[in-house]
Amino acid sequence: EILQLNKKKKYKVHYKYFKVSQIFEILGEANITKAYLQKNAGTYPVYSGQTENAGLFGLLNTYKYDYPIITWATYGVHAGTLFKREGKYNIGRNTCGLKLKNDFENKILLDYIVNTAENIFKSNAKGDIGGYRSLPQGLIKEILIPLPINEEGNIDIKKQREIVAKYEYIKELKTKIAEYKKQIEYLDFEIDNGHIYFTNFTIENLFDIKSGNSKLTQNYLNKNKGEYVVYSANTKQNGVFGYINSYDFDIECLQMTTNGNAGVIFYREKHKFNINGDARVLIKKSINLDYLYLFYAVQMEFNRHNFNWGNKATIEKIKPIEIPIPINSKGEFDLYTQKEIAEKYCKIDQIKKSISEELEKLQNLKVLIP
Repeated sequence: EILQLNKKKKYKVHYKYFKVSQIFEILGEANITKAYLQKNAGTYPVYSGQTENAGLFGLLNTYKYDYPIITWATYGVHAGTLFKREGKYNIGRNTCGLKLKNDFENKILLDYIVNTAENIFKSNAKGDIGGYRSLPQGLIKEILIPLPINEEGNIDIKKQREIVAKYEYIKELKTKIAEYKKQIEYLDFEIDNGHIYFTNFTIENLFDIKSGNSKLTQNYLNKNKGEYVVYSANTKQNGVFGYINSYDFDIECLQMTTNGNAGVIFYREKHKFNINGDARVLIKKSINLDYLYLFYAVQMEFNRHNFNWGNKATIEKIKPIEIPIPINSKGEFDLYTQKEIAEKYCKIDQIKKSISEELEKLQNLKVLIP
C-alpha cells in the first residue's frame, strides 16, 4: 500500500526551491526562565528548544501568539527539529518561529514544511553530529525549501496535501508497528505439553548461583583490555559490557541480570568469559537438566515476578522461585522431554524474530520526494 502511494502520479511533479526568508517572517525567542514561570503560572504553553513533551517548557498566565507557526530548535542535540504550533502560546529559549508571509498564507501548508523540511533544517545546523549543535536565525534565512509546482507553474497546495497524507499514514503505521514489536518481544506462548508430568523445583535446588566480579568496572576494563568478554546487566548487544585480558568462567550456563533491567536471562554456550557485579551465573546441578529448557522456563517465571530497577533480582529473592521440570515415570528429570520443549520454544523465537525483522523494514519506509 505504501509503495502504491509513492507510485501513484496524475502528472509529473516539478519542484521549485524557495529561501526561508522569501516565504516566512522569523519570530525571535524570549528569555523565559523557570523562575519567571513559577511566578507567573497559568494555562498558556511556553515552547522551548527541547524535544521532550513536544517542546513544552511550562505554562504562563499570558500569551504572545495566537496564530499558526512553525518553531525550530536553535540549539542543542536536536537543533533543527520542527514543530507546528497552534492556539495561544509563547516562544521561550533556544527556539524561534516561522510565520508565513501574507502572499503565501493560502499557498503553503505548515504540515508540509514540518514533514519535508526538517531533515534540511537539521543538516544545516552547525556543530558535532550527535553533540550540541546550533541553527541560529542567520543560518535559517538562506535554507532552500522545495515546493511542488503544478502544470500552470503555481505552488501546488493539492500536491502538498497528498504528500502530507502520505507522511501521516506512515507515522500512524510506524506507531502501530512499534506497538506490535513490543507485544511480540514480550509475548509468551503456552505450549500444549499433553500428558507430560511436571514437578516444581526451586532455583536453589536446580542451580549453583555464582556472583559477578564487582571489580570489573569501566575503569578496570580500560586498564586491562583484552579478548575475553565481560557481561553485565546490559540487555542490549547480548549483554556485552567490554573485554579484558583474563577470564573467570569457561562453562555453559545461564546468566541473569540483577540491576537495571533486572531478571533478564541469557543462555551462554561454553566459552571463556566474565560477569561484573550487576549479574549472576546459574550453573545446573544435574546433568539431566537441559540449559535451553531452563533458559525458557526460568525467564517465563522471572517475568511473572516483575523484576526491575526498583525490584532487584537478588539471590535471596530468586532462591525460592519454583520452576516446573518434566519428570519421567521414575520421578527423575526427563532430559529428552526438556529438549523437545526447548526446541519448540526455539522455533517460536525464530518466528518472533522474523516478524520483528519484517516490521523493522516497514518502520524504515519513507515518503519519496524528488
